Amino acid sequence: MIFDSVYYSHFQVQSDEEDDAPLTKKHLKELNEKIDLLLASSSNQQSTLSEAALQKIVDAFSRAQHDSAASVTAAIQASTRACEAATEKVDKLLSDASTLLQSLQESADATKASLEPMVQQLVNFVSSELPSFATLRQTISDDNSVFTVSIDARLAKLQEDLATERSLMDDLAIKTTAVEVKTTQLSQSQQQLEDLRSEREVVKTCVSDVHAVISNILEAHDPILNFSVRRSLAEKLSPAIDLLNKVEGLPSFVSIPKQGGDEKTGSKPPPSSKATHTTEPSPTDQTLGSGVKYKGKNVAEDEDEEGDKETIADILKRKNSRKVGEDASRVAREAAEAERKQKEAHDLLESRKTLFPAGTRERLIKEAIETPSILWLEPVISFDCNNTVNSQFDMPLTRKAFIFHVFSNIFEVPHPNAELDRELIDFYLAAARPQFLTWSAQKIVNVWVLKPYTEGCFINVRLKLIRRSARTAHLISLADLPNLNPHDWIVLYNILLTNEAEYGPILDHVKRMLICYIMEVALMDQEVATVFKKKPKIAPVGSASDLNQMLLGRIDPRRNTVMFTRAEGQKCLFALADKHLYTTTCLEHVLFIVKRCKENSADDVKYFEDMINWYIRFRQTILSITKCLFSTVKKKVPASAAGPSN
Repeated sequence: MIFDSVYYSHFQVQSDEEDDAPLTKKHLKELNEKIDLLLASSSNQQSTLSEAALQKIVDAFSRAQHDSAASVTAAIQASTRACEAATEKVDKLLSDASTLLQSLQESADATKASLEPMVQQLVNFVSSELPSFATLRQTISDDNSVFTVSIDARLAKLQEDLATERSLMDDLAIKTTAVEVKTTQLSQSQQQLEDLRSEREVVKTCVSDVHAVISNILEAHDPILNFSVRRSLAEKLSPAIDLLNKVEGLPSFVSIPKQGGDEKTGSKPPPSSKATHTTEPSPTDQTLGSGVKYKGKNVAEDEDEEGDKETIADILKRKNSRKVGEDASRVAREAAEAERKQKEAHDLLESRKTLFPAGTRERLIKEAIETPSILWLEPVISFDCNNTVNSQFDMPLTRKAFIFHVFSNIFEVPHPNAELDRELIDFYLAAARPQFLTWSAQKIVNVWVLKPYTEGCFINVRLKLIRRSARTAHLISLADLPNLNPHDWIVLYNILLTNEAEYGPILDHVKRMLICYIMEVALMDQEVATVFKKKPKIAPVGSASDLNQMLLGRIDPRRNTVMFTRAEGQKCLFALADKHLYTTTCLEHVLFIVKRCKENSADDVKYFEDMINWYIRFRQTILSITKCLFSTVKKKVPASAAGPSN
């Protein structure tokens, strides 16, 4: 069988990886295999196919190959035209770039030519002015030295004046206090003098009455009273009469009858300082008998006695009315003070209810287990760092205290434990009092431990606390510890430590509470974590994206941030919420920069200063109790029970 040769136009056959190509090597290979198979079958089996059929097959293959070659040729031509157009554009761009560079070079040469004289002139001018600058600098330095000496002298003089003024103020305060004391004593003395004068009037009236009665007895002409009896009465009553005369302010008078008549020596004193003298009764006006009655008193004496009685009544009435008025005023003041204290207590209770809202189970689980806050290192109500009887240091609260494994029956259980943690929250909700009734800024001064009892799966103990100098009593239990100021835990531990043998289990409970709290702080604080050879696990909150736009030491009140520089000159961003991630030295450096910046408002500076000083004090407190507690419990406390780890 004779086959005509087939002509293939030369072109690059596409590779097998390009599936979209019109003809690939794979296609040619498959086609050759089919032709070889056809030829082999034809030669081996002596196929009866006609030459015309074979010719048709070859023609079909030739047409397909020709069509494929034509499509490839068209694609190559189109690509060639695209390349030529791109080449033209690139040539044009190169020409434009060359023109631009040439113009820039010409402009740079022209600028250089114009600037060189100016630069040279500036150099000459600066060279000529350098001596002037040096002279000016020396002059300013000398003036600054003189000014500094003058300021120092003035400051020294001012300090002396202030010391003198302070001593004068102290002397004035002492004298003012002495004057106030003397004034108070004088007012009290005047009040006592008024009381004594009133009593004196009463006593003088009574003395006058007694004096008159005794005088009438001695001057009586009753025959029953013989000479010896009257003389004896006069001798015995003379001291009393002298005393009455002294009280009344009259001269001494003693009436001693003589034998042989009723003549008397001396002048008769008036019976009363206010009453008029009575006429001596005649013997006919006397009545004989065992009782002596005087019928000879005139009407004037009766009227004087009635006047004396009214005077005494008026004095007593005035005195009683003054006492009643003072009592009424005192009762009114006490009632007003009690009402004021009751209103203050009510307002304080309402404010505490707002500050410490009632906790529900869902809320506690969310805040203590699911999404605990990382911004809890702040005081509750006060930045005050003092620690007195009436106020104590305000340490931050954490909701994770409700899931601390501090009870003796669960202390060894590793943390966290979802089932046990929820059981602890249920216990605290059932046994604890509301936080607004237990949290206090007043210091505990004494503790009484009451009888323990079982609450659910845990043993609870009631404690009676005495707070502040007013010594008000408060009843709490171990279930209230998470709601207390953590500084109360420290005070409780120190008080109970005085009787360690009796209060050992309670001491261990409070100790474990403090340890868990310290470990919780160590997860966030830089220096506390360093004590345990760890690093804080909390990422910073502040972002340094706009650091270059901030002024050194200028406070951003919206985010409470400030830019500062380290010793090597590196710019850093300090956010007040990230204070726990900086050392105490760095915090003091930031505070110094903030105070030095004059563009900060007084309120912003005060807030930064109060917060940073408070946190430094808090960190020092934690570090001090850490040295004490972990030196005694390091071998006893397992790592799994030292506090939450997340």
